[in-house]
Amino acid sequence: MGNTKFVPVHALLSSREKDYWATYWGSPEFLNYHEKISAMIAAIQESQAKRVFVISQDRAPFLAGFFAALYAEVPVVLPQSDAPELIRDLMQDGDVLLSDQDDLSAMAPQFISMSLKGLASNGFEPLDPRKAEVIFYTSGSSGKPKAVVKKLQQLEAEVAVLQGIWGQGPVGTFLSTVSHHHLYAFLYSLIWPVSSGFKVVRQTFTYWGDLLASSKPGDFIMSSPAHLGRFSVLEDCEPSKFGHVFSSGAPLSFEAAQTSQAYLGSLPIEVYGSTETGGVAFRQQSQESTPWKAFDCVQLSSGPNNKLCVSSPYLPENESFQTEDTVSWVDQESFHLMGRADRILKIEGKRVSLIEIENKLGQMDLIEDASVLLLQKSFRDELGAVIVLSELGKAKLDSVGKPALVRELRNGLGSYFDAVLVPRKWRFVEHIPVNAQGKRQAAVLGKLFEKNTLGPVRKPKVASQHISENKAEYELQIPSDLAYLEGHFKDMPVVPGVVQLNWAVEFAKVAFDLQGDVRQCNQIKFSNLMKPNDHVLLTLEYNPEKSSVNYTYATYSSGRVHFSQGDAGGL
Repeated sequence: MGNTKFVPVHALLSSREKDYWATYWGSPEFLNYHEKISAMIAAIQESQAKRVFVISQDRAPFLAGFFAALYAEVPVVLPQSDAPELIRDLMQDGDVLLSDQDDLSAMAPQFISMSLKGLASNGFEPLDPRKAEVIFYTSGSSGKPKAVVKKLQQLEAEVAVLQGIWGQGPVGTFLSTVSHHHLYAFLYSLIWPVSSGFKVVRQTFTYWGDLLASSKPGDFIMSSPAHLGRFSVLEDCEPSKFGHVFSSGAPLSFEAAQTSQAYLGSLPIEVYGSTETGGVAFRQQSQESTPWKAFDCVQLSSGPNNKLCVSSPYLPENESFQTEDTVSWVDQESFHLMGRADRILKIEGKRVSLIEIENKLGQMDLIEDASVLLLQKSFRDELGAVIVLSELGKAKLDSVGKPALVRELRNGLGSYFDAVLVPRKWRFVEHIPVNAQGKRQAAVLGKLFEKNTLGPVRKPKVASQHISENKAEYELQIPSDLAYLEGHFKDMPVVPGVVQLNWAVEFAKVAFDLQGDVRQCNQIKFSNLMKPNDHVLLTLEYNPEKSSVNYTYATYSSGRVHFSQGDAGGL
């Protein structure tokens, strides 16, 4: 497959043989790929859609839906998330949702399932890349998701650059830990390899163990700082040897870059850019403070307050775009990033507007006013929310208590935002403090989250976490001043087994929204002593039918906890 010549997106269906796709996706079910696309085109045309939202976690039907919308001459919309309420908010009159996720059908006035029977196909002519439109959504400074319209030729121009720089040598299979609904992974983990004839793994990987089990030396990885900062959980694994490792979404720390090279055998190629600009610059951190270097086709300049201004063929008609990133220049092509000038942040590589979160909170009946800020922690960043409750909210607080109220507010935001973007710390106040000019100051609001006394340390530090529906992973560091170490034992302090069990229960309740009591523990085993300063991977697997959680502290201990049935809720 790697010897297949490069074909731009607009000519892919007209240049690839029908049986190519079955071989490409590694599955006989895609033998009739062209016919499946023809069926979707017919359904889109019959619906008289003005725009088509395409959502699928599987890259094969996703690409088929993408082609179908383009050939139906309808703009393709790729939302940044499949959160149901976000989809509902983004959809307009005349929009159609094309998806294999039938549970989203209630979110759309018109829904087309991708599981259509194929129609006879007479072949496809090349698309006009100057007319075909793809619409991405990203967080805007106004607090509302902003539509970013791209012509197909702009996307093709970027893919051609990637192929020219990194696609000329030996290339293995492409694997990704980032969803292809985002521009970066859409280009790097799908459109680039498909255009170049390279193999692609259809699913997005959540856990490193699964990715490593599916890979081989020479493969390419598309990842993010949120994933590349978690390699200490794989200390017992043999180092791998990947061809290239790409990272985008936020700057990667120097330590994470070096650790990634040690585990993956390739120093990550970090790509800086945005949905609006596409790729702007890249770097490999061979030393600390490595500057970013612009792609050859990109021209850079300095706007007001040293904001970076970008001109490139990835923008409409080569127009320039002023970012909100402030920079320090090394030369005309290289720079250091100095921070943002607006209230748009990235948490674990996911871009979000604090104004957008505040607006969603302000729409809730329980809230009169809200302010959201970044709380910078030693191991990870998280958001805090300062809330003024309405009279209804105050009555609810008195009735159900703070944990239940926070749970309800978090669940409300969870319909719009990814879990890592929902505030984790909450403070309820009578009014939000302002300065003499009536402005809110993050430093003052941050003091509301400071503890008056440190007290004894009773929990491990969370270096990173990843929570999905029925599985959670926490990378933990055992504090050297943990209260439970004292006297257990004098010459070799270790974490007691009952403490490990209690931590597993507490993390499980938060990860899976469990309120019930523990009714039984069994299959508890201890393999190694857990000591201060150890880095420990805690894995939790939830079985909803049995209301049980299997927990494993990798190489240390494991067990199963059974909770009271029917006590699921939010926390």
